[in-house]
Amino acid sequence: MVRITDEGSHFDAPITKVWKLVELHGEKLSEIHPEVQHPHIEMVGENQGMIRYTMEMNGQKIPVRLRTTALPPLAQVLEHLDGPLAGSKIISYYTAKGDKTAVTVIADFESPMMTPPQLEAAGREFLDRGFDQDQAYLKKMH
Repeated sequence: MVRITDEGSHFDAPITKVWKLVELHGEKLSEIHPEVQHPHIEMVGENQGMIRYTMEMNGQKIPVRLRTTALPPLAQVLEHLDGPLAGSKIISYYTAKGDKTAVTVIADFESPMMTPPQLEAAGREFLDRGFDQDQAYLKKMH
């Protein structure tokens, strides 16, 4: 397991807009995150959903399954159930800062197929890419 903590990031949007983005992941996941192919999202509780999609890795299509739990406007939890990061858990905690929203991420990454150095690099890349794509999509939102 590799733990990554990021306490210095922020979105250039108020928390209400950030939560709208969190909700839009249920409708526009592959638009927000283009590497997500053929997403299927099913709500399994009031604030919990199961997400299935495929992604390409080393020329192969890999199935991924996540459980997401939203705790508006406080936090979101992602649990990787299947795929290259199976067993990983990511908590994103949001704090309103006027016209910005601070985000603290604590992630325990696991993988059945990566060494710890590979896993740390993959975990950081997953977090950075997701944050950058979310930030870019926020700019398109009205």
